[in-house]
Order: sequence, then C-alpha cells, then structure tokens
Amino acid sequence: MAKIVLAMATTHGPQLHTTVEQWQLRVKADQARKHPFRSGVYSFDELVAMRGPEGLDGKSSMEAQRSYHSRCHVAMEKLADNGIKSVPILPSSSGTIRTRSTKPTS
Repeated sequence: MAKIVLAMATTHGPQLHTTVEQWQLRVKADQARKHPFRSGVYSFDELVAMRGPEGLDGKSSMEAQRSYHSRCHVAMEKLADNGIKSVPILPSSSGTIRTRSTKPTS
C-alpha cells in the first residue's frame, strides 16, 4: 500500500504546467469577472486601481512572470532531487488527478 509522505497545495497549480505565454490567456476572463479581495468583491479595473501602489505592473511584466515560472520549476527540481519523483496536478476543470514527472525515475 502506498504511504503518503508529503502533501502540498498551491492556489496557482495551472501555472506549474503551462507556459508564461499561456498565462496571458487568463487576462480576458479575469477582466470579465468580479474578484473577492479582502472584505469586498471588485472588478478587474477596480482592483488595478486599488492595488496600484503595490507596483503590480512590474510584478506582472513578462520578464517577472518568466522569473516566477523559472523559480517554480527550480523548486520542483529540488523536490525531485530530494526523492520526490512526481508532482500531482489537480486540474479544476476535470477534477481528475494527473501526475507530472519532475525527474526521471532510476
């Protein structure tokens, strides 16, 4: 029987198995819906205005996104180097568990 030795979660799972360019496909959908934030629900434009002082323009640039993507993959490789051979990915659309191998098993 399998033994669970580690459980992890992320709110941005799709970002781990898509390219930075594919992340941009979310923008149109995000602009069309309301978003819960702190104690309210806001439109995309309202959130952009509210969070302007946080410097999100720089944090959401393609260069920054490529850096985040790279750091995530480096972290997954570190997990693999420590004996974790795969990372389960739970796509919200299908509800099924898929496993993405992070390092070839020996």
